[in-house]
Amino acid sequence: MNANNMSSLGFEYSISPVTLGTTLTAETYEGTGIDTQGYEALTFLIVLGALVDVTSYAVHLEDSADDVTYADVASDYFIGSDDILTVATADTLKLRKVGYIGSKRYVRAYLTVTTGGSGSLPHTVIAVLGSPRQAPVASS
Repeated sequence: MNANNMSSLGFEYSISPVTLGTTLTAETYEGTGIDTQGYEALTFLIVLGALVDVTSYAVHLEDSADDVTYADVASDYFIGSDDILTVATADTLKLRKVGYIGSKRYVRAYLTVTTGGSGSLPHTVIAVLGSPRQAPVASS
């Protein structure tokens, strides 16, 4: 491998933590909006801990033109399936991913309780921006 190769994977992506080690206990958690300007691809990595006293959660994506007004992303703009976005007890302690191929500049993930009530779900959400229009990208 050439040590001077600027097309190394690490310089072709920008990684942004959306939530780090957060335990979801409320009914909804909204992540931070990710600015996709300058990139052609976005994937959310969702690391799930163990559900406690809750049967399932759902992971949703919202997009926005202005980072103020968000709306649910239509299923046509997902890479993956809706099954990836439903989190049941058997799906915990796993890594899930979902891609976004819509046209809005800002995108965020949010999690909601679908069944259950007062439990918790430890989770981490990471946004990976890829296919930069100008590479290499700066370290984040």
